[in-house]
Amino acid sequence: QAVGLQSVAEERVLLLDARDLDPAEEVALRESKVMRCATVNDLMEHPLPDMPILLHFDTDIIDRSEAPAMNYSAPNGPSSEEVQEAFRYLARMGDVRAVSMSTWNPALDPDGRTRDVCMKSLQALLENPV
Repeated sequence: QAVGLQSVAEERVLLLDARDLDPAEEVALRESKVMRCATVNDLMEHPLPDMPILLHFDTDIIDRSEAPAMNYSAPNGPSSEEVQEAFRYLARMGDVRAVSMSTWNPALDPDGRTRDVCMKSLQALLENPV
């Protein structure tokens, strides 16, 4: 509030693939108005809002086998291809106006493998024709 910004209303938030929640987070989400999709693949079955979309991409969602350079990855994440397909869907069907993303740990990524997987996922959103 100090800079004149307002938070996004809970009922306007859609959380995808939150697999590794602690008990307090699980309770808070269950008691909130945040919408949830169990997996990124479920996004294609969820109606998108008729309003601008702000997308935040937590890169540690991608399966560890493809993106190992994460500080807080959870097991059994979606493949990078599944994330890319979800992003292509958002670009085709949604009104994405802004994107932010968390980062991987460059110190754990000497070969750039995780960087490449994450950037390719983001690229799927940005290069998809509308």
